[in-house]
Amino acid sequence: MEVFVGNLPATATLLDLHALLEVIMVRPDFRVHQGRDHQERGYHFLVVRTDSREAGESLIAALHGREYAGHVLEAREYHSRAVDTGWPDQERRLNPG
Repeated sequence: MEVFVGNLPATATLLDLHALLEVIMVRPDFRVHQGRDHQERGYHFLVVRTDSREAGESLIAALHGREYAGHVLEAREYHSRAVDTGWPDQERRLNPG
């Protein structure tokens, strides 16, 4: 299962993120995503891969709503978007702005 962990501080280092996941006994297997939204605000989130659905649900329960470096974390199951071949080179959003 893959888990989205969002609302991370943009100043968090890779070592900080490893430490966050190791404290709750998760093998650190994750991808870091960062960038800027349409209002030029920075965003920073992880997609964490767990060994099983149960481990993913435990991770969500442990992190969702937890305060980390002044930010309240959001954790939920991650669903990747399918590649849309009908719109080459176009940005795809769930809620276009």
